[in-house]
Amino acid sequence: MEQVKKFLDCWGYYFLALLCAAVILLSALWTNQQRIQSQENAQALADESQRLQQAQQEESGLLWPTDGTILRPFSQAPVYEETFHLWQAHRGIDFSAKAEAAVYAMAPGRIALAEETVCIDHGGESRSLYRGLAKISVQEGQYVKAGDILGVAGKHIPFEGDQIHICVQMIQENKSIDFSGRLVDKIAK
Repeated sequence: MEQVKKFLDCWGYYFLALLCAAVILLSALWTNQQRIQSQENAQALADESQRLQQAQQEESGLLWPTDGTILRPFSQAPVYEETFHLWQAHRGIDFSAKAEAAVYAMAPGRIALAEETVCIDHGGESRSLYRGLAKISVQEGQYVKAGDILGVAGKHIPFEGDQIHICVQMIQENKSIDFSGRLVDKIAK
């Protein structure tokens, strides 16, 4: 007991300081590990949410963007363009439309662009582009639901002939896709 008392008298302050430093260091390491694990859990949750959203979007149907029919289908292979006498791929789908016919959002999302082209960001690296609108009734940053009016048809689309129509392109993971098999219902008037 006498030796312990001598040790504490001589080294007690240093021992206590070392013990406190060890507790602080272990506490900091444990807190940092908890923070890292919390960040990993949050990222995993966000990744899973994005994956589910994309899967749900892929499984769900898309509304027709206008009352018309398909004029020109999607094509990755070059197709002869009679108007300009050249071969080119057609990465969108052309829909017939009357002048001033409403153009609808096919799926929900946020408007990323609302100029000559309307672009809707659907999340999960998925977006749709709408060309041929004479008037645009949405603004960048606005959230739209499937079926919301984006504007009206009527603007001539360069390099696509003289017939009034809208061209819609669906892009997923930076690749144009054929979405014609996912079109379900036309908007009820």
